[in-house]
Amino acid sequence: MRQSIQTILARSVWCAATLLVCVTAHASHTPAPISDIDGVVISNPQVFSGAYTQSATDHPWFVFNGTVGSMIEVSLVTTFGAGTSNQGSYLWLLDVLDNMPEVGDSIANGQLSLVAESNNNDTDLFLNQSISFMLGSSGVFAVQIDSWLGGSGNYELTIRGANVASVPEPGTLALVGLAMAGLAAVARRPRVGS
Repeated sequence: MRQSIQTILARSVWCAATLLVCVTAHASHTPAPISDIDGVVISNPQVFSGAYTQSATDHPWFVFNGTVGSMIEVSLVTTFGAGTSNQGSYLWLLDVLDNMPEVGDSIANGQLSLVAESNNNDTDLFLNQSISFMLGSSGVFAVQIDSWLGGSGNYELTIRGANVASVPEPGTLALVGLAMAGLAAVARRPRVGS
């Protein structure tokens, strides 16, 4: 009898500790800083797919330009922890406040602002998420996906919106700037015989 009471108490403490860890991890989950950019939207709609291994610092990030008044629809289908009762996915839509997404940008340092999120609207273990949001401003926006409580697996992310346009890469902007400087230098060069 004494052993069964000890067993029941031990199991009760383990269950309570597990529940506390699950609730704490879920309640404090927020978007991580940008670790890298995994995709740039260049068409409407744009579909990205890949595999994700849970990480505390490296989350898939996708960026796009949006125009005020555009209805943006983001949908995420994953297999993060499929078949388990404690894993699923998160989906965040963030405004890149300076319109220049860079590694290290985060909500904490004021470079990103949370616009919309989805983490509890699916009955299939939170594997599938969606956001529909009308943009209140124009600029560059970022989408981050993450797993809930350590799930890993495949994902398919779709971003669509009436005025979604591609975000120029920094290399393209540098090349355009170099071309403009070259044209300015040629135009300012004194002409022989004038």
